[in-house]
Amino acid sequence: MIDMEEKVHSEGCACGHENHRHGVSFVLRWLISAGIIVGLLFVLRPFLVQQMMVRVSSYLACAAYDDAVRVCKKIIFIDKNNFRAWSSLGYLYRQSGQIDKAIEAYKQAVVLKPEDKSICFDMGMAYFSRKESVRAIPCFERIRSKGPDKNKALALDIINYHRSALTMLRECYRQSGDLAKTNDVEREIKKYYPLYEK
Repeated sequence: MIDMEEKVHSEGCACGHENHRHGVSFVLRWLISAGIIVGLLFVLRPFLVQQMMVRVSSYLACAAYDDAVRVCKKIIFIDKNNFRAWSSLGYLYRQSGQIDKAIEAYKQAVVLKPEDKSICFDMGMAYFSRKESVRAIPCFERIRSKGPDKNKALALDIINYHRSALTMLRECYRQSGDLAKTNDVEREIKKYYPLYEK
């Protein structure tokens, strides 16, 4: 009788240890799989972001702004330092009339890439659209301070943010009543762009 109880007890313990080993093995396999997936996502992240930016461009072409915003937010979730996603998000918000959100997105983009003239210009335009010339001026002045960009091979402006920034500065200074700065910008426009019509 005692032998029978010991046998049942030992079988129960063996079975319990086996279940415990199975549980540990399962958890270990799950952790390894999760690690591999995270590693792959890290390695593939630039490719995923690139593909998602292509999708944003497609949505923009179709004026599907809500879908483009959704994808931009996903990109930012994957890579919060992606200035193109922040810049695109600002543009999308501006197009849909959400100027406050646009400005916040542009601010993030400027922090990530302060030398980018297009982001500074877009942020200045967002402020200008809110009739906040005083806040728009530093954005346009940042572009002005860098001077005109020239493509040395063609001797042409690539995308003329400098000229556009000067035009906007002239208007901002006019609106703020600063005649001296308005005239100064006007002279600079004539110096760099003598054939440009007002």
